[in-house]
Amino acid sequence: RFILAVGNTPTGMEDKFDTDKPFNIYPAGNMVNIQVMNEIWNGKTGSVRIYDLTGKNITYIKDIQFWKNSLNRIETSVSRGIYIVEIQSGAMRHVGKVVIK
Repeated sequence: RFILAVGNTPTGMEDKFDTDKPFNIYPAGNMVNIQVMNEIWNGKTGSVRIYDLTGKNITYIKDIQFWKNSLNRIETSVSRGIYIVEIQSGAMRHVGKVVIK
């Protein structure tokens, strides 16, 4: 047994984000949001491809600029499922996934 006490006293701990991860990729409605989380991609111009799990290209956007803490929103017309997001700028490349519910 245990007792869970809930109050409005702050813990004094800061919210921490994984800064080793260059992007925060998440869905919002029919949009895929890509937020740059660190300095490595700051000021770079590149492209974003979204694939389904069979490898079919769903979306391709080029000439996107990446700035730290900025949000790039990509409109998609996909249904529920898991999608692969490939972000590329020159020789730099990051692959992530997004789950659309």
